[in-house]
Amino acid sequence: MDYTASRGHLDVVKWLHANRSESCATAAMNEAAQSNNVAVMEWLDQNRMEGFTSGAMALVLINGQLEAFQWLLSRGAKLCVATEMKAAAAFGNFCILWVLYQKNCGSIETLKNALIRSCRRLEFAEWAYVYHRHEFEQNIAEQLFAD
Repeated sequence: MDYTASRGHLDVVKWLHANRSESCATAAMNEAAQSNNVAVMEWLDQNRMEGFTSGAMALVLINGQLEAFQWLLSRGAKLCVATEMKAAAAFGNFCILWVLYQKNCGSIETLKNALIRSCRRLEFAEWAYVYHRHEFEQNIAEQLFAD
């Protein structure tokens, strides 16, 4: 069932659930998340008890799966904000970085550090300049003139 869930074969997952006695592991949900198979994730959530692990969030971030990311957040997935922002920036997952920032999942300092660690990706620098220049300038000025 884990393999079929990871490939998005919802009909096969349903058949296995109805006709076989083997259980599935949390890997089924994690791998469905990695592949952005939200329909499979939803079905597993409603019909199975295994759930997902914290590894699901890492897989989603690495692969830039925005819908699966939002689904995991809606189901109470825990965030380690600095880690998620760094991963999103490093893997070029701007949409996920944007969602994290919009949800106030981190300070401007966390965002700045994520951008610095993103190999200085141009699209992140442009976004930061266009939308948050004042916040960055203020933060830098405060650092320069701090006692």
